[in-house]
Amino acid sequence: SLFCLTLFQSRPKKEQYRMKWICVVWWGVVVPWWSEMMIVQQVDAWVTARTTRGSGGFVLVSSHDRRRRHLVRLQQSKSPYDWNNDSNQISVMEWSDATRNSTTMVTNNNRVPLKMIVFDKDGTLGNDKATLRRWTDHMTRNLRQELEDQNNDDNANVNAKKTPEDIWEHVLQFHSAIGWDTEAQDTMPSAPLAAGTWEEQVVSAAALFSHFGIPNALTKVQQWHQTLSDHGELHGTDDPVISISNLRHVLQTCRDDYGLLVAICTSDDRTGTNAAILHWNITDLIDYSICANEVSQSKPSAEPLQLLCQLAGQGSGMSSSSESCLVNPNQCIVVGDTTSDTGMAQNAGAGFCIGVLTGSGTADQLKATGAHLILPHVGHIPQLFLDHGSTILGGSSGVSSQSQMTPNNKTIYV
Repeated sequence: SLFCLTLFQSRPKKEQYRMKWICVVWWGVVVPWWSEMMIVQQVDAWVTARTTRGSGGFVLVSSHDRRRRHLVRLQQSKSPYDWNNDSNQISVMEWSDATRNSTTMVTNNNRVPLKMIVFDKDGTLGNDKATLRRWTDHMTRNLRQELEDQNNDDNANVNAKKTPEDIWEHVLQFHSAIGWDTEAQDTMPSAPLAAGTWEEQVVSAAALFSHFGIPNALTKVQQWHQTLSDHGELHGTDDPVISISNLRHVLQTCRDDYGLLVAICTSDDRTGTNAAILHWNITDLIDYSICANEVSQSKPSAEPLQLLCQLAGQGSGMSSSSESCLVNPNQCIVVGDTTSDTGMAQNAGAGFCIGVLTGSGTADQLKATGAHLILPHVGHIPQLFLDHGSTILGGSSGVSSQSQMTPNNKTIYV
């Protein structure tokens, strides 16, 4: 450009002015744009290389800020759902920056074929926050009423009477015991209320209420709980974490495109589970289900997953199309939102475990208890299978692990 400017010094002023602007446009616009395109191509090549099978697993994203932001843009462009516009969901951007940066997908060198995907219900498929808040409010109201009635009872022991400050302190103790954040009006991370069974909540609350001086606490708490159950307010009417049509798409993809059996393993009882499955219109897509009142030890024990595998072997499924299929725990993908879910997967030796952030568990808690991968919600599972086929969805045994996976392969390896 300097040479050209020198060359044109003898030219008329008008031509010199035009030449200066041509140089400005060339070096100020064209060259930077071309350089940026070359950099983006190099980043694409780097990302592809980093997501190829390696000796220690699959690193999904680099810690380098520029490359991470570029991968975020790639992920957003691939996502079949516009989750960023839904205020009730965690966006892909938050997932990529906060979670994928430190997530490594662990693989099994033996490449065990996966046959069944097992979903938790509450907090994973269904949004249980309203139900948990309703149960907590109901128990809190009855607790306060019992303590106030004791104060108004002339025959009650003087020492049993409580001041308003005492009553409020007991309420806070109850909330702390079940893992309820009184100020935020939500569950604490991996709270017992979200991870445990209803029977466990009733027994725990009754023991605490008895300590507060309430007579016949167990009978009363059972009656209060049954009142909610009789009105169908315990999980039967929860909305799914994603729309029903998208939920059906997720389950159909697992069944039809990848040949997986689909199961539900929940800490809820059978009544609430069947009501939720019917409410979400997924009865025809669930092969097997197991509830807390059908096992001697609930999650995080390995028993629920082991029993599901036995049901699959017997062909005792919910769907009319369910067929018997020998399944071992290490041939299962477990998807859950609490440490009870990931703990069950770890204790049973599940082949792969996915944590989702639609419930009470945090990403750190889920990874610490066995989750191989963290997703914002189950709606990302079909895209996960497509985007990272060489990681989770390997082809048939004769296909290279680095080959592109297609749904028609029907065999999933981890």
